[in-house]
Amino acid sequence: MQELASLPLRSGDALHLAIASRETLTLTTADRLLIRAAAALGLDHHAIGNPLM
Repeated sequence: MQELASLPLRSGDALHLAIASRETLTLTTADRLLIRAAAALGLDHHAIGNPLM
C-alpha cells in the first residue's frame, strides 16, 4: 500500500481502480502508472500496447 501512496494518480484513474476493485473486474489499460497502481492494490490487470514503452 505504501507504493500506492507514492503514485501520482488522477481522479479518473482512482475511479477506474475503485470500480474494478468493487466489481472484481480485470483492469485493462496501456497506462503504465495505472498498471502499477492496480498491482499495488492486488487487482487483476492486463497491460496492452507497446511492451517496450
